[in-house]
Amino acid sequence: LALTIHNGGALECPLAISVLHETQPEAADDDEADDDGEEAPVFTFSGPSTVAGYSTTTVMMRYAPRRAGDAACLYRVAFGNLSPDEEVTVHGLGVEVPIYLEREVVDLQTCAFDGLYREDIVLHNRSKVSHKVQLRVPRALQGNLEFVPSMGYVQARSSFTVSLKLRASEELLTRCSAHRKDDDVLELPCIVGVPEQVLPVSFVLRAQLTTPKLLLQRPKDPNDPSSDLKSV
Repeated sequence: LALTIHNGGALECPLAISVLHETQPEAADDDEADDDGEEAPVFTFSGPSTVAGYSTTTVMMRYAPRRAGDAACLYRVAFGNLSPDEEVTVHGLGVEVPIYLEREVVDLQTCAFDGLYREDIVLHNRSKVSHKVQLRVPRALQGNLEFVPSMGYVQARSSFTVSLKLRASEELLTRCSAHRKDDDVLELPCIVGVPEQVLPVSFVLRAQLTTPKLLLQRPKDPNDPSSDLKSV
């Protein structure tokens, strides 16, 4: 949403927008909040800090609802001492998307190198019409991850199951280093594209990669080079 501001005077006018009060639907117990316990704002503004004389400027307002329900924001537009402040109220309605996932995290647990691991992904459709869905393999997992089928239709008021296949390999620890957590755990975001839905559906694929070999180690003896880690 764009907010257009006109300056009918010859002097440059300072411009500042501040949120006085914001309301949004109540959070569920398992919804995430900021570190200080407060939720991030759903209405944000971006634009210039001044308006030139005899000119018009535009401030962009972004509405990003976190959950379904009504939200409202009372904000102040201040012009320094050149003009009285203005207060404006904006309302927004967040609605639930038609297509959603049964699980937001698909955890394959421990996966040994060179093993093939499968898991089902269930998509649900809460609307009265069918929707096309397409699952996209992240670039870092090309050649190791497969969705069967990768495209399909979720019928109205129904569900659609996709089989996920991951071929674990030691190379993934290097290729997916940007998504690597402690103890060789990979957490990669995956996208389910829904052409008729504004917001795509996403989930996190989690797997802890490990060697299939049994590793034995004895206390190191500086005089015995054979006391290193051995695999069986």
